[in-house]
Amino acid sequence: MFTSVVAGLKNGPFKTFTDAFVNFFPRVIEAAKRGMSLQTLETNSWIEGEVDGRKIPLSFYDARDFAYMVGILAGRGELQNPLPNVDPSEVRLAFFTAYTAGGLRRASEEATTLATLT
Repeated sequence: MFTSVVAGLKNGPFKTFTDAFVNFFPRVIEAAKRGMSLQTLETNSWIEGEVDGRKIPLSFYDARDFAYMVGILAGRGELQNPLPNVDPSEVRLAFFTAYTAGGLRRASEEATTLATLT
């Protein structure tokens, strides 16, 4: 199960990451238009996933990056129609990678750096 949290306000639960993201992303955009600060975005907006019995937050940036990776978002942040079916194992991996590596982008950068060393 997943929960969408924007500026500290929770919505959900949602059965899939995709459903949570479809709720989350427009709420973030609307809050930003109303003047939500970058600090509020970064500290009080995330998607929380229950993965293997643990509640793990996926920050706005990681949720957005993952949505691009799996085709939920494209271009300049357009939700795709139809939405793709995202493999639950990819979602699980994204949450654990973000949690253990300090973010998906950082994990990707570290993997790229390691690849250049070998």
